[in-house]
Amino acid sequence: MYFKSENSAPHSIATPPKYSLEELKRQHNSFTLDCGFFRAHVKTRIEKLNQDYGALCTLLEKTIEQVEEQIITNQNRIKDVSYYGEDGEYLKSRIISENERQKKYIENIQLQIERAKSLQYLYSLDSTQLFQEVLKNKSSVLLILQTPKLIIKIPNHQLVEITDNDPEIIKEFASLLATQEYTTELTKVFTALKLQVSEVGLQRFIEGKENEVIHDLLIKINFYLDKKIDRALKKNSYPWALGYFGSNYKLIAGDKKVSIPHGIYEIKSYLEQIGKIPGRDILNKIQTTLHIKNIENQDESLFQKIKWAISCLFGFCQSQETAKEYAFLEEVAAGKKSIS
Repeated sequence: MYFKSENSAPHSIATPPKYSLEELKRQHNSFTLDCGFFRAHVKTRIEKLNQDYGALCTLLEKTIEQVEEQIITNQNRIKDVSYYGEDGEYLKSRIISENERQKKYIENIQLQIERAKSLQYLYSLDSTQLFQEVLKNKSSVLLILQTPKLIIKIPNHQLVEITDNDPEIIKEFASLLATQEYTTELTKVFTALKLQVSEVGLQRFIEGKENEVIHDLLIKINFYLDKKIDRALKKNSYPWALGYFGSNYKLIAGDKKVSIPHGIYEIKSYLEQIGKIPGRDILNKIQTTLHIKNIENQDESLFQKIKWAISCLFGFCQSQETAKEYAFLEEVAAGKKSIS
């Protein structure tokens, strides 16, 4: 039985509520769980709508209406809880906290509505209109940089023009570039982006993002080269580059050393330095090696260019007869056999 103490505030409700304090606690716990399930259900429906922004806005607006009704229902419960004075204070604080969480959820939904409406508008623009939009609207720039299907409508070299030296946009742009394949154009874009900033921290951020792309490129090159070498050795059909007589450069394959050409040897030695020296230095050395050997390709992708160059070095396979001749000559060179 609940009594009013002399120090407590006057009861706001003279008539006892319909439910006991314990029942009100149970109702609130159930209400909190239902709200959580509701938010999870809404999230699932949002994900299924994908790019149907009209339907998404309708769903989000309806969601706000439903959450506002939930807040009113929960707020009304406070009146009943207040009847129990100090005994109901903890439950009252929980109800207020839940309402605050619901209000923040509404704020988040409102932001999603604004984003959906903006994306719906941006998707309606062609490439030229989209570029004009980003020139005048910073919020559109950030939204486009975060949306892959929109960003492909604008070439990277044009995107450099819209950063307006804004650190937030520059960081977002550099992060976007870090997800792309390293190409001749991308090299130029990173350079142009670095020229726009004077702050050391921002320059390092851009360089860090470029190094991420270069590192991924080097890993791909190393994997490709190892695969080519392994395939040649397993098939026992060495390209002229592997096992040809007279090479002073050796590759350890299992329990034996196989002669390889200078170019492959250099590239492998550079790739072994991944993580030890800057990736840019390794890539420059690889490109220099391939250029010295007059290997050229018009393909913009540096990975495709280097793959093509490596394939050229592996271009001709020895016949079994030629392989035997090389093996014989190696034994002659080692003094194990004589030519006569």
